[in-house]
Amino acid sequence: MIERRSSCYAPCVSNPPTIHRLEVRLDEVKPAVWRRLVVPSAARLDELHAVLQVAMGWTDSHLHMFEADGGRWESVVDGEERTGEDERSATLAQVAPAPNCRLRYEYDFGDGWSHTIVVESIEPAPTGGARARCLDGRRACPPEDSGGPWGYADKLEALADPRHPDHEGTAEWMGKGFDPEHFDCRATDARIGKIRLGRRPLQSSVRSAPAARGAMSDDAIIAKGIEALVQQLGVDGPEAFFAAVNRSAARLAVRPRPAPPSKQRSSRTKRPR
Repeated sequence: MIERRSSCYAPCVSNPPTIHRLEVRLDEVKPAVWRRLVVPSAARLDELHAVLQVAMGWTDSHLHMFEADGGRWESVVDGEERTGEDERSATLAQVAPAPNCRLRYEYDFGDGWSHTIVVESIEPAPTGGARARCLDGRRACPPEDSGGPWGYADKLEALADPRHPDHEGTAEWMGKGFDPEHFDCRATDARIGKIRLGRRPLQSSVRSAPAARGAMSDDAIIAKGIEALVQQLGVDGPEAFFAAVNRSAARLAVRPRPAPPSKQRSSRTKRPR
């Protein structure tokens, strides 16, 4: 077990239900990408991860971890050694029990998207229970696999300058109509409201490593993936999930995403952590 000496960690105790008001900022990205969220204090860290993915706009395609006051919590990957604790073993109230406590959430260890989470306040839960909410925010989430903060900055530079040699390729790779300034708070809040906090089974946060998946059939892998999506989105079973997929496909002009533009040597060097 990791020893914790900071006041920003508390053992599990029985108290009246509360909610955490959080500010979440994507580190090293300018202009700032941020969200203001409300999350039930009793939410486990794997549930907080699910809320953060939807709130920011990520697609849950990579590994992640939480850090706070010397503690480290990770998703469980079958067949792989952990350097931290199981994220399902701690709640938001435990790792951040007071206002001004901070957490670091890192997503995609390759690109290195680091988020700073600050507890703005802790308040009594509203009558009838609390759900996670998105109250405010600014700017779009960077596209997945866009090279981290510095790679994304290069792409924004190319996107903003029609004379840039990578402008056309970058615009095509990022997708038609991508607007880095756009953020729809109402739509994001509606999606977060579908996440079923407090009823997520423990196995829903367990990923299978490639070696462990070798013993499973392709059909079993697909079925597990669909089951996880159904639980995360909060829809009423696979039938409702596929109905939503069909509706979305009918509205969108789906085409393969083009390869990213050729990489040029950048003057920006990724800073060591």
